[in-house]
Amino acid sequence: YTSVLADKIPEIRAANVLHIDGAAALTLEVHAREDRLNVGDETVYDLHVFNQGDAPCAGVRLTAWLPDEMTPLDAKDGQIEQQRVQFAPLSQLPARGDVVYHIRARGQRPGQGHIRVELTAERESPLQRELSIQVNGGSPPSASSGATTAGYTSQPGMGTCDESVWE
Repeated sequence: YTSVLADKIPEIRAANVLHIDGAAALTLEVHAREDRLNVGDETVYDLHVFNQGDAPCAGVRLTAWLPDEMTPLDAKDGQIEQQRVQFAPLSQLPARGDVVYHIRARGQRPGQGHIRVELTAERESPLQRELSIQVNGGSPPSASSGATTAGYTSQPGMGTCDESVWE
């Protein structure tokens, strides 16, 4: 409330209301536990969605397409249809909340391919990421061989592979 007082003038009061809306700020990270496999080897893709904003985000959907060189085996909370994995939509991702999805896949045939991931939400533009995978021919390595850390590749027009922000 604001009031004004002056000599010989009655007091005047005014009320103003300020309403501030928050905004969601979604980011998407895509990681592979291995970026090179032999035919028959398995890897896990970790898809991490963050809402770094100060408001919840509604209607969050995540879809991934695996290359023909890979066979999707399992995706918790996801439906596999050929090379596409569609995760159950989230009605709302809270402010400063996050969710992690996993896809387990096997090298199917030799070649280089890209997993493509798309994140959509109500009132937001789609966000896409791509990550390269190399599948080599030959026999799978023994169980004692070590895993490698995945590298990131950037595709033209896709920005960096590990993070992007909706504003």
